Amino acid sequence: GRAVVWALKTAGVDVAIVSRRPKKAKELARAAGAVAIPRAALKHLFFDAVVNATPVGMVPHDRACPLKRNELNCHVVFDLVYRPKETMLLRMARRAGKKTVPGWEMLVEQGAAQFEIWTGTRAPVSLMRNAVLEALDQDEAAG
Repeated sequence: GRAVVWALKTAGVDVAIVSRRPKKAKELARAAGAVAIPRAALKHLFFDAVVNATPVGMVPHDRACPLKRNELNCHVVFDLVYRPKETMLLRMARRAGKKTVPGWEMLVEQGAAQFEIWTGTRAPVSLMRNAVLEALDQDEAAG
């Protein structure tokens, strides 16, 4: 979550932080030039994007969802969880007509960036994407 906040702030984005630990959210907000808001405020505010940076919804707790439908007042929902491929949060957001970005896409892009840093050559992103999707499909099939 901290990395997401810093990356967004570095890109010039206004960031609001909601956390299960309000004191930590306030500390991070102060350090990053963001704002901390209480979760109760989510249903009254609108955001360009909502990013889930918690493990809520990750296997083996993949039936959990970190937010409620009335808290998804945004255009885009990005869930950093990549296992399962489609989390309950993403499913709920998609059904509500939101654009969704699954965590496995970030996993692929991180791997590609690391590959390029270490090798100095262009990463085979489509090959990496296919490998990640195949592994996730096998994992979900195994149940």
